[in-house]
Amino acid sequence: MSLIIIVLITVLMERSFISKQRQEIALMKAMGFKSRSVIGIHIMRFIIISAMSLIAAAVLCLPVTKLIMDPIFGIMGAISGIGYSVNAAETFLLLPALIFAAVIAGTFITALYTATVKANDTASIE
Repeated sequence: MSLIIIVLITVLMERSFISKQRQEIALMKAMGFKSRSVIGIHIMRFIIISAMSLIAAAVLCLPVTKLIMDPIFGIMGAISGIGYSVNAAETFLLLPALIFAAVIAGTFITALYTATVKANDTASIE
């Protein structure tokens, strides 16, 4: 479920960026950039942000889990605290790689829409 939500948010953000930057994309194409380069720029933006967020999530995973969950379990009667079992391979390798691949795939498929922007769309630049 989380993966579907992440892909939907990625597609929505990329479509939003393309619609806001339509004139800039047209100007880049008028200057000689190929559609492939424009798509690469859009994908790199999401790769950088995804990598930074996945690293931050991995670093903060265990401390934030204890910080948030211990008081909740304390309300339910677990006064001495709860031991957390984390599958390191799944938590720090498999799931982030899956999320990263889904973000890149969603961005790539959505960034293909930039091919519809033509160089003569610069006429609407204000």
